[in-house]
Amino acid sequence: MKGIGFLQRKHKVAYKTTPGKHLFMVNGLRGSSAGFVNANLEGGKTYFVSVVYKLGLFDFTPYRRGDLDGEKFMGRTKGSYMTEQGPGFPEFENRHKPRAMKVYERNIAKWNARENQPAVNPEDGR
Repeated sequence: MKGIGFLQRKHKVAYKTTPGKHLFMVNGLRGSSAGFVNANLEGGKTYFVSVVYKLGLFDFTPYRRGDLDGEKFMGRTKGSYMTEQGPGFPEFENRHKPRAMKVYERNIAKWNARENQPAVNPEDGR
């Protein structure tokens, strides 16, 4: 498991990864819930997802290719700030990795049993 970055309201993070199948997880620093998204990525493309927090639970909302020029996407990204991993992020990640693994283990079975899992598809990128 690898950390990508910190997210706050109206912030975004860019993450470069390899093509292929991936599973991404989001969880809070204090909570025990987690949200997941499956991603099947093609090389040379950029993909977009939103992290949604409702009623104490995290979830991902993948954007489809057709959404990227629409009002919903533009409204969600307008006024948002790019977040980058600062020099202290590797230390933070190492310190919190055991807790993140426990959150993963507590939530992955529920995710695997979930119908209509959020997914990022190869054709969603641009």
